[in-house]
Amino acid sequence: MAMIAAWLVSLLTVAGAAAAELRSATLTKPGLVPDALIVGRATCGWKSWLLTETPELIEIKIGVWTPAIRPIGGLKPAERVWGLACLSDGSLWTLATPRTVARIEPGGQIVERVDVVLPRIAVFGAGDRLLFQQLPLAPGAAALATSPPRQPQTVHAWPGLIGRTARTREDQLARNLVNCGIGVAALVPCWFADDRQFTVSDGSNGRRIGFAPLSSANVDSAAPIWDVALVDANRFWLLTSAPRRSATRTGGGRLYWSDTGRPLLALDLTPLARVVVTASETRCVVVTIAGALMEIGVTR
Repeated sequence: MAMIAAWLVSLLTVAGAAAAELRSATLTKPGLVPDALIVGRATCGWKSWLLTETPELIEIKIGVWTPAIRPIGGLKPAERVWGLACLSDGSLWTLATPRTVARIEPGGQIVERVDVVLPRIAVFGAGDRLLFQQLPLAPGAAALATSPPRQPQTVHAWPGLIGRTARTREDQLARNLVNCGIGVAALVPCWFADDRQFTVSDGSNGRRIGFAPLSSANVDSAAPIWDVALVDANRFWLLTSAPRRSATRTGGGRLYWSDTGRPLLALDLTPLARVVVTASETRCVVVTIAGALMEIGVTR
């Protein structure tokens, strides 16, 4: 009887999974999110933040969905913001220059600067520390490191991605550019721009996650992974790139809801997605190339 009961539970689980699907719904009208290059994205609690090159700081409150757009104030003539981190205390940090980490208040004003010795080319958040990539790149060494925002000399290697070799200095930079997605708890997903796998690390241990659809011809080979948002250690939303067609604008074309690399559900997105704003076990919200917020939910 126990074997029969287990078989029935397994059958019902499979049937339930088969009945589930992803469906999209538009949360806002197009054009609310500016059509400018997004140079940073961060999440903190019930808020998500986008930073654009214009430069503007965009606040999106989860459940409200009306973006609040504020110009960045206090920039010096030679400064240009790049990257965005939201730390566990709610503070927002960016790179004002490769050698300057700057804190931005929610209203958009830069209120603090911290000088760093080695130039940084990317910054993300990992708990109460900044997660960053810095020069010079070292093949065979950790590609990312962390430090407290006000103690840039206290640097710890971030396990996971390992620097790759290349023939020239320019190729080495291109081959080692890193992007990171939305983390959960102490876990952060990161990947090389042209990689077909991503790494999940908590700062102590890292593991690689492969995903078969990333080997498909239906992705942009130069940037197969468009975005990743973790739900927990084993479940995530993964946005794959749409194939690049000449000068046509590209973005995330297909969204997967997956459990440790096994695709459970997938949906082709129309219009394409620019970035994931927030994600949970049952839904994922993206910014589309039309400037709208779109929700993709699990339905049964």
